[in-house]
Amino acid sequence: MSRHSVRHFFYLLFIPFLFSLFFYSQNQSFAAEPVLKEVTLRLNWKHQFEFAGYYAAKEQGYYKDAGLSVIIREFEHGTDVLEEVLSGKAQFGTFYSELFLASMKGKPVSMLANFLKYSPEVLVAHPDIRLPGDLKGKRVMGGGHELHGANLGAMFKKFGISPEEFTTVPHTFTIDAFSAGEVDAMTIFLSNEIYHLNKNNIEYNILSPFSFGIPSYDGNLCTSSAFASSDPDVVRKFRDASIRGWQYAVEHSDELVDLILAKYSQQKSREALQFEAVEIKKAMLHKTIPIGSVSKQQLQSIVTIYKELGLVAESANLDNLIFESFDKPILRFSSEEEKYISERKTLRFCVDPNWMPFEAIDKNGKLIGMSADYVLMLEERIGVPLELVPTKTWNETIAFASTKQCDFITMAMETEERKKSLLFTRPYLNFSEVIATRADVRFIEDIATVLDQKHGVVEGYAHKKFLEKKYPGITINEVADVKDGLQQVQDGKLFSFIGSAAAIAYIIEREALAELRISGEIDHVAHMSIAVRDDDPVLLAILEKVISDIGDEKIMAVYRKWVEVKYIQHIDYSLLWKILAVVIALFSIVLYRNWKLAQFNIQIRDVNKALQKEIAERIVAEEKRCELEKQLFQAQKMESIGLMASGVAHDLNNILSGIVGYPDLLLPGLSEDSELRLPIVAIQESGQRAAAVVADLLTVARGAASIFDVYDIDTLIDEHIHSPECKKLMSLHQGIQCQVQFAARHTAVSCSPVHVRKCLMNLIINAAEAINNKGTIIVTTCNESIPDDDKNKIKTGEYVVVAVQDTGPGISATDLGHIFEPFYTKKAMGRSGSGLGLAVVWNTMEDHSGQVLVDSDHNGTCFRLYFPVSEKKSGRSVKDEKVINLNGNGERILVVDDEKQLCDIATQMLQSKGYMADSVSSGESAIEFVAENQVDLLMLDMIMEPGMNGRQTYEQVLKLFPDQKAIVASGFSESSDVKATLQLGAAMLIKKPYTMDQLARAVKDALSG
Repeated sequence: MSRHSVRHFFYLLFIPFLFSLFFYSQNQSFAAEPVLKEVTLRLNWKHQFEFAGYYAAKEQGYYKDAGLSVIIREFEHGTDVLEEVLSGKAQFGTFYSELFLASMKGKPVSMLANFLKYSPEVLVAHPDIRLPGDLKGKRVMGGGHELHGANLGAMFKKFGISPEEFTTVPHTFTIDAFSAGEVDAMTIFLSNEIYHLNKNNIEYNILSPFSFGIPSYDGNLCTSSAFASSDPDVVRKFRDASIRGWQYAVEHSDELVDLILAKYSQQKSREALQFEAVEIKKAMLHKTIPIGSVSKQQLQSIVTIYKELGLVAESANLDNLIFESFDKPILRFSSEEEKYISERKTLRFCVDPNWMPFEAIDKNGKLIGMSADYVLMLEERIGVPLELVPTKTWNETIAFASTKQCDFITMAMETEERKKSLLFTRPYLNFSEVIATRADVRFIEDIATVLDQKHGVVEGYAHKKFLEKKYPGITINEVADVKDGLQQVQDGKLFSFIGSAAAIAYIIEREALAELRISGEIDHVAHMSIAVRDDDPVLLAILEKVISDIGDEKIMAVYRKWVEVKYIQHIDYSLLWKILAVVIALFSIVLYRNWKLAQFNIQIRDVNKALQKEIAERIVAEEKRCELEKQLFQAQKMESIGLMASGVAHDLNNILSGIVGYPDLLLPGLSEDSELRLPIVAIQESGQRAAAVVADLLTVARGAASIFDVYDIDTLIDEHIHSPECKKLMSLHQGIQCQVQFAARHTAVSCSPVHVRKCLMNLIINAAEAINNKGTIIVTTCNESIPDDDKNKIKTGEYVVVAVQDTGPGISATDLGHIFEPFYTKKAMGRSGSGLGLAVVWNTMEDHSGQVLVDSDHNGTCFRLYFPVSEKKSGRSVKDEKVINLNGNGERILVVDDEKQLCDIATQMLQSKGYMADSVSSGESAIEFVAENQVDLLMLDMIMEPGMNGRQTYEQVLKLFPDQKAIVASGFSESSDVKATLQLGAAMLIKKPYTMDQLARAVKDALSG
């Protein structure tokens, strides 16, 4: 063979060898990449924030981590999403509440998760349409499947109206026809069209089935029963990854808005998407209900509604709808997991050693708190003993897990830093985080307003980095634990402590930190997972299955059990008996005054009978005569209680001043573990509650002194709804939702903010107690113009109307005529109320030149408060108040009071705050003292018998020293004297009984004014 032939033969052998090497290397590189299973998710509408969780799951890699490649397709007109899923063209789909009807009619569909706890599908109507029954004879734009569907259909049936009683207009999917008045109402989504209505300043009213107690689920994730049976592992992975995506979307809504605009759709503006994000998060109720969870009780309520509407047979049910039903065991371990369990003799775990009520290690080295219950559930299902590895701090717990000294941590938040050494299950417990401050700090709506203050967080907690990232410049001090942080707030070393509401409330109650309270909420939800050492993925898989087997309902049941625990401390009953004796004495005085008033009322009634007879002869129209009789009778009752209040309030408040004031002087001198601290705090709180009743009596006493200014009514409502008091009320009525809808254009009113808030509080409390378990309270504002018409109950003019509506059983016709009478109540006196709540509302509206009207039937009750619109167009808020140094610099204060005890209290309080305080017992003595001594501030009682009163004293002092500063301190006085003294130059009125801080703030403001 020639050399050329040999070379040619070699090439023929070598070239295929090179190709084989190339293809082998390529195959090896391809094998390194995991093979992803491709599935399709079909949405039931166009791309928007309503589906943000699925976009997040895809972009954050949650689907890829689950071994899935997901194609997300938006809705196309003419497409039946359910049929597409059932036929296998799409493996997963999103559905409205009609899904339940399809299942009960035999469609083989499986529900995987629910993300919207109530349907955003509502009717928007013109303002004169207040209830669904008002739609009779009107023009309503909407599709037949919407108006006859379970959601709106149930609402119509509840109010005794059917779609056949109004004219149906085909939907144009714009607000144009509604804006032009061509239709009276239209079906919309709260997250979409409301944005455009607000933007165009179009007035409207919302008729929401959810507001009227109609149960519904929306934003449902489903698959076909066939696919769920054939590939359940893929279904579980897709469901869990989608839930993770929604958890991410809730926390990063602005980021998801940017993502939608960049990759999915530009049909909505950024502002519209941001508005939609807020409404979608509201409907998710994610701060109180686990994201993606499904309640069997809620589903049963939906079944009942469908049966009442006659849409399904009585035998219909949803037993086959839920993927991995509540009643069926879902705990199945693989062979590898079974082997792992059989080989492990024990599993070691770590906890946060001092984080009650979530978890802690007691002095005997035993685990307590929620985690103790969760660990029992884990141990029962895994079948391997779980051993607690003790640690001293949270940082030590993290370090033990990272260095493999324990196999898992029971509760931990997933962070990028921790993912370097730990693996995390899906979150199984979510809760919001709050701000705790001293009690004298006003409600903090946004922490950005107090970034210049020092805030505390527990060392090593994950939310520290969240706060530093979201609020650049925030000052954060790390503390050892929750108790340490709260103690530093009480001692003034920190402005606030930031943590979970349950842990903060536990320590405040257990340690009796009476000077602290929860003052605001952080826009951050903590997601608790089990953290596993990073070299044990099999344990991670086992724990994931165990968490799913336990289920959200059992997990939340444990949470509720621990959050609702009350800790009973030792009480000195001898002190309580003394308090009871004082209370009995006070009410004896009240009863005696009532008896005297009853005698006086007999004479008043005789005179009024003659007056009513004369009115009846002059009024021709019977309807007008009856109305005047009602008004006159109501005025008599208010006048009677007013006489009583004005007569006893001064004496009662002077007595209560000792009960409220002396504890302020005693508590700073007691150690934290003193046995006297809790009884003294109880005495002070009892006095403050009694003072609140007196305050209500003074409100009922028409003409009591109050300070008016122009405020924004919407802001006052918003501040009350977000106040700790209102949140506490809602926590006691967890089945009740409170919604706020602001629709008024002119919101400035001249008012006393204290009395307006008192009205709101009383009406919301009454509504919550009337609903009794489950329903909705709706607070709305709107503008109403009352024309010049003799038939009107309200004086002609422009008003801001504040409505508080509930879905309770209503007020009986018998009771309706008496509800504004003082002490008329169906509640247990002294336990649920004093009987003055609605009397306070009635008198407050009279003092504000307004009116209160009430409508009630079996569907609920609505109170409407009419406030005259102020001519000043710019209202203001009373929320913000600068924190000032309340200590004095040796200024001389003269206390003028005819009660020696009150002089002693005031002087001791002022001296403890750094002032030089003297006291005299009469106005005449005060004039002599001021003539001989320089005084920086006078503190004047108003009623001092038998000599000069406070106004007369101040008039004489001003003749000697025209620039003399003063404040008025009084339990009660005729409004003319108080106002006259303030007009003379007194800085303010401080009402007895007062606390040390209230007195110090009043003095500080007066001296600096």
